[in-house]
Amino acid sequence: FIPLFAVMLQPGILSVHSPQETIADWPEDCLLERPYHGLFQTRTLAMFVCHCIELLWTLRLGMLAKRGESRAQTLAYPMLVAQPLLLVFGPLTFLWRLNGAPCADTVPEYIFVGTASTCAIILGVIFIVWLPRICKKLAAQRAAVESGDSGSSDRSGRDCSPCQGWRPLGLPLGLCVLVLVLQIAVLEAARSAALGVQPGPPW
Repeated sequence: FIPLFAVMLQPGILSVHSPQETIADWPEDCLLERPYHGLFQTRTLAMFVCHCIELLWTLRLGMLAKRGESRAQTLAYPMLVAQPLLLVFGPLTFLWRLNGAPCADTVPEYIFVGTASTCAIILGVIFIVWLPRICKKLAAQRAAVESGDSGSSDRSGRDCSPCQGWRPLGLPLGLCVLVLVLQIAVLEAARSAALGVQPGPPW
């Protein structure tokens, strides 16, 4: 984490909001050809964000290790941390810098923003609201079975077994996979329609 943070603070890396400032601030003894400045820059920042998400996971799971609903909510961290940063330093920065100037690639950028925002809302409802409720219900059923509650049936006990206990989670998790697949398909179609993206390395 610390070495990566030190790399991120180097000249040219933090100027992700401006390609011109990136080239101007880039060290002269580190020669690169376009577009590898932006490629190295974005991958470094993406890796740093992933480390931050992992740190948040570790802290949250360590503090709330006994609460299943809280552990389920930590699945939303990648979306809550990475998605806004990708939107701000990606399509939103591109649209802001246009400042009303005509551009043929504004439609794909709006598709990026709309699709990513819609998917983030859907996944947020699943991870923050739906999954925690299911986990809380399963925990209550398991506690009733373990305490020998007379009102609990044999079926409840089977539902709380290691294999059967995952069945109620199948629908929300499957919906998450479907949303992510649709998001990738739509964003890939929008990227292919962008006129400013030319074929060739590193793409």
